[in-house]
Amino acid sequence: MLPWSPASHAADRFSEGLLFRVSKPGLPASFVFGTVHLADPRVLDLAAPVRGAFASARAYAAELGADTLVDPRLEDAELLPAGTSLASMVGEPGFNDLATRLVAQGVPEATVDRLKPWVAMLSVSRRAGPTDVTTLDTHLLGLARARRMRIVSLEWVDEQIAAFDGIPMDTQVALLRHAVANRDALDAGGEAALDAWLRRDLSAIARLSDEAGRRYPAMARHYRILAQHIITNRTVLMHLRLVLPLREGRLFIAVGASHLPGEKGLLRMLERDGYSVTRVW
Repeated sequence: MLPWSPASHAADRFSEGLLFRVSKPGLPASFVFGTVHLADPRVLDLAAPVRGAFASARAYAAELGADTLVDPRLEDAELLPAGTSLASMVGEPGFNDLATRLVAQGVPEATVDRLKPWVAMLSVSRRAGPTDVTTLDTHLLGLARARRMRIVSLEWVDEQIAAFDGIPMDTQVALLRHAVANRDALDAGGEAALDAWLRRDLSAIARLSDEAGRRYPAMARHYRILAQHIITNRTVLMHLRLVLPLREGRLFIAVGASHLPGEKGLLRMLERDGYSVTRVW
């Protein structure tokens, strides 16, 4: 879940909750769970309804496959074409500040100037957390593997990379510069997103993008473009990948909570497919 989620309609009845039952006559029930992509101990203590839904499932569907982090394509996909330079895009002194931050995170100094702007933006925007705490997504994947559940990937590595690469370069650079110049504000935004998730407030999650746009009017267009590429467009793909697995039932779907609310959200898409979608928790 990103702190720049697309806004939902005010009347969206999926404005609260993180766990939803998806059912259709003649099929065993499946469940959709909205996650948060953060390493924070507060998100790992799964509520009883979530544990129960997970225990009832035979298959686990998540945004990316289990081996994404070790995919050899990732390293090359994160780099600019030969002859291009991140420093020339960002300019001084912003690049020096950026390089200092990324090297402190463990990025090799020789690599920083080759990073694509969206890669550097995600890295510098990443909310600091305990190094010994895993993310909720990794935790759920581990539980699914332990139960020998069938793993369903809702997108491939190439597709997620393409989603970020498809963001216009001026927007990538603007977001990166903004992230470097407003590190404290981004931390506060990440905490607000986490707080909304802990309260199971999907409407608050959906409003974060609009609120950021009001706070930084010059960035509003870039936030909207980012949300279109990273949330809305990817939700469409995830929905398509769920068509066949949902017909079997007993599927536990874990995707970022930002993909759930609104007329273009996953829950409304499933309703339009004829499923009954009801909030459990």
